[in-house]
Amino acid sequence: MRYRLIVLSLLFLWATDTAGGQQNGKREGQRYVIVPNENVLLLIASQPGAPIRFEDTKLLLSIDGRELAVAYKLYNVGTKPIRYLTPMMWTSFGTGGTLTGAGPSSGRVTDELIMPGQTFRDDHLDEIVPLTDELREKLLLRGPMKAIVVLMVQRIAFADGTTYSDDTTAKALHTYFEKLSSKIDRPEHLEHQRK
Repeated sequence: MRYRLIVLSLLFLWATDTAGGQQNGKREGQRYVIVPNENVLLLIASQPGAPIRFEDTKLLLSIDGRELAVAYKLYNVGTKPIRYLTPMMWTSFGTGGTLTGAGPSSGRVTDELIMPGQTFRDDHLDEIVPLTDELREKLLLRGPMKAIVVLMVQRIAFADGTTYSDDTTAKALHTYFEKLSSKIDRPEHLEHQRK
């Protein structure tokens, strides 16, 4: 139980650092490792009506253990040029936030339009290094799966002024993960009293 609380606390710090770090920009010279799926599973939300598709996604952790990030490519599968979009990351420990490149309110991931059929690569990350045994130990990336991370798009603004929004799914996912988190964090002795 103690190990689980330490891991959940560490993952919570990673996610809250990510929400703030993503909005304020990356620190220069940061290096990352790819988080193994067996430790933290990155999932892409099914959004059939969304005019974008995430490709080549990777969940990354800075080698100092302070920043969780997602690297991805976005493919415009729609018929309109995209001006802004707001990708979101939610975790099974009830945290999450906007993954934006230029500020908390802009939703801008690039200064140029993403045209129909065009792919945009999120290249803001400095360097990805191999996950060595030493880094696995340091970053607690051993043992069973610790969390699930869901990547989705919440809002898109098109060049013509129209928008796409999936706020309902984003809110439902956040609420679900908050409830799940409260059940996971509940001390074992309280679980036995309920039975």
